[in-house]
Amino acid sequence: MLHKNPTPPAIEFGKVLGSLVKAKHYPTVVSLSQQMELTRVAPDFVTHHILMNSLCQLGHITFAFSVLTKILKRGYHPEAITFNTLIKGLCLKGDLPKALRFHDKVVAQGFRLDQVSYGILINGLCKVGETKAALELLRRVDGKLAQPNSVMYNTIIDSLSKDKLVNDACDLYSEMVAKNVSPDVFTYNALISGFCIVGKLKEAIHLFDKMTLENVYPNVYTFNILVDTFCKEGKVKEAQNVLAMMIKRDIKLNVVTYNSLMNGYCLVSEVNKANDIFNIMSERGVTGDVWSYTTMIDGFCKVKMVDEAINLFKEMCCRKIIPNTVTYNSLIDGLCKSGEISYARELVDEMHDRGQPPDIITYNSILDALCKNHDVDKAIALFKEFKDKGIQPRVYTYNILINGLCKGGRLKDARKVFEELLVKGYNLNVYTYNVMIHGFGKSGLVDEALALLSKMKDNGCIPDAQTYEIIILSLFENNENDKAEKLLREMIMKAEIESRFEAPYLCKQAVLELSHQIFLKVSNTFGSKINLQTTGIKGSCVRLSHFKHPDQLLWSIGSKLASSSVFANILKKEYKSDAVTLNTLIKGFCLKGSSIKHCTFYDKVVAQGFHLGQICYGTFANGLCKVGKTREALQLLRRFDGKLVQPNVVQNRVVTYSSLMDGYCMVKEVNKAKDIFNAMTLREVPANVCSYNIMINGFFKIKMVEEAITLFKEMHCRKIIPDTITYSSLIDGLCKSGRISYHLELLDEMCDRGQLPNIITYNSILDALCKNRQVDKAIALLTKFKEHSIQPMCIHTLFLSRDCQSGRLEDAENVFEDLLLKGYTVMIQVFCDKKACLMRRWHCCQK
Repeated sequence: MLHKNPTPPAIEFGKVLGSLVKAKHYPTVVSLSQQMELTRVAPDFVTHHILMNSLCQLGHITFAFSVLTKILKRGYHPEAITFNTLIKGLCLKGDLPKALRFHDKVVAQGFRLDQVSYGILINGLCKVGETKAALELLRRVDGKLAQPNSVMYNTIIDSLSKDKLVNDACDLYSEMVAKNVSPDVFTYNALISGFCIVGKLKEAIHLFDKMTLENVYPNVYTFNILVDTFCKEGKVKEAQNVLAMMIKRDIKLNVVTYNSLMNGYCLVSEVNKANDIFNIMSERGVTGDVWSYTTMIDGFCKVKMVDEAINLFKEMCCRKIIPNTVTYNSLIDGLCKSGEISYARELVDEMHDRGQPPDIITYNSILDALCKNHDVDKAIALFKEFKDKGIQPRVYTYNILINGLCKGGRLKDARKVFEELLVKGYNLNVYTYNVMIHGFGKSGLVDEALALLSKMKDNGCIPDAQTYEIIILSLFENNENDKAEKLLREMIMKAEIESRFEAPYLCKQAVLELSHQIFLKVSNTFGSKINLQTTGIKGSCVRLSHFKHPDQLLWSIGSKLASSSVFANILKKEYKSDAVTLNTLIKGFCLKGSSIKHCTFYDKVVAQGFHLGQICYGTFANGLCKVGKTREALQLLRRFDGKLVQPNVVQNRVVTYSSLMDGYCMVKEVNKAKDIFNAMTLREVPANVCSYNIMINGFFKIKMVEEAITLFKEMHCRKIIPDTITYSSLIDGLCKSGRISYHLELLDEMCDRGQLPNIITYNSILDALCKNRQVDKAIALLTKFKEHSIQPMCIHTLFLSRDCQSGRLEDAENVFEDLLLKGYTVMIQVFCDKKACLMRRWHCCQK
């Protein structure tokens, strides 16, 4: 165009530049404008304005103002649209003070701005959190500078709603209606979102109904707000109802809708349904974004389906969807919790390479995993590493480290870290103090725990119920009963004075150590608290041994309620007894082995109309199996299955089936246990690690080694992670069947999966090695697990016996002396083995 002869008029250039602006090719517009000027093509007002807009979009505000100077020099009269471009440019740069000064200068020179000008200024103020200033500008504009419109009101209403000032937003809405400014879908969306943010879902739904009645049609954003809120509250069914409305109104679901629904299912642990939604989304042509994948990865990790999460992560990379820090954090946390710490650390390196620097949340996950894995030295090294990188730890980070140090037996180091925090002025929370107090209590340092409680109060950190419980239990364990009762009285007084004092644990173990008078005082004090009915009785069942007649305390109902019964107090005070309360009582009878009484109790509660849940029936079945009444437990299962309770709580049904399998395995009827195991699959009740442990152990008890190994392999295929009990059972069974070589592979596999071998695991291997006269290997293994701070139990006896049998009399004598020096209680078998050793030595001398 520039080389045409004659040169086209400026209007033609304006059309070209305008199309480039619509495509957001702002640098090209600036470049072409400069070429026009060089070839002496005279720009008109439109081309000047297009250039000014492009410069503002690129953030070149100074050059944009120089264009305004040219417009004025050429004698053009600027319109409101010209000033709006410059005001918007200043707002985009975040320079609100300069935008307001420019506004004042323009108005002072007699230029008139329009509704768009003030809409831009109000929006700019709200975006930087100056909602109050935006409201003042609206008042200043009203009827003087311009007529307020729905855009101005909507912007301020939206800002107020996001600031949780919903009442103020509603007042502005009322003012808007009074001034005949019609609310539109954006007005209602802002208010509905505000109500949802502050948890007023009923008001949000009422407003939704109101907008429909006023013929303001909701859009996809309106529905997304409701879907997201329902899902975040775990009300996925209600969210599905909203989706049905969307489909009925022919409103297409977008990626935000699907993401909210997936998140809702993940929150209620229904990850498979979330995955179905993920697949449906793709089938309907909606491309998942980074949040779609992040939601699913986090959901899979939370239910320990880490392999599925890894596959999705790889799929993201294949589809060129760049994972963000949240994606990496979710996967790293899942890997750490499943014992895959080395892979998690590889991902941290990948984050650096991809320009997604790890944050404190990333390192918290790895730090927590290392501490739980007893790798405290590695945890400390990691802590120093990320501090050197400039990542500041939070109080939560220090809590993880202090807890890890305390549990790792390094109380001095934990105390040092804790005191450094106090010196540095950190605002420590109650959890930090509780961790440290618990560490003192476990180490028997009760005076230090009490001193820290006092210091905690002095520092303005209010102890909670758990703080008191930790110290009271420590006092009881150290026979400081008077101090414990005194502290409990203080706790009761605190609860009576402070209405906000929560007491979820007050009626647990520690309270049951006291006299009935104190116990009933606690019952009366916290009777109005919602958790009395569950936690109070829970403590009773745990510590029934502290009462002379525990059955009289708990086993009573209806007209025969004992005056000292906690359950009686609950009913007399007209609290609603739920299935949890009844289940705790039933569990109490089971713990005492009172199967007849708990069956009688069952008949009474059912007869009086109480509804027992799946946990109650599972407890019944478990109690019967534990006392060898597996057949009765099976009859009970058939009685309630699908009749007395609905088979919808899968986890509770797993417990019931597992109890039955365990019962059959105890009496070596493993084939019947296998039938129960198969029935679980037919009834779509997924077996868990406990179910497999029972069956693997059962098969080994009757020497069915191959069947046990097959089940172990099946666990891997079904993505069920074996725990320490699984490996210990498998190693013990293999060792007893003579397959000693396989145990080393299993030990390595355990460690790789973050399942640390315990003393039972090592005992099985040591026994097998000694019986096979591989005493040197056994001694090497003993040294190895001593290095891991695992204390031997009956292993010395084992070595003494095998050393004697293999003729290593001096080694056997050393083991015997070691037992006496360490203060072990020596059993008669040990003395017999010692005598056998001496007799062998005497015979050798005789020869």
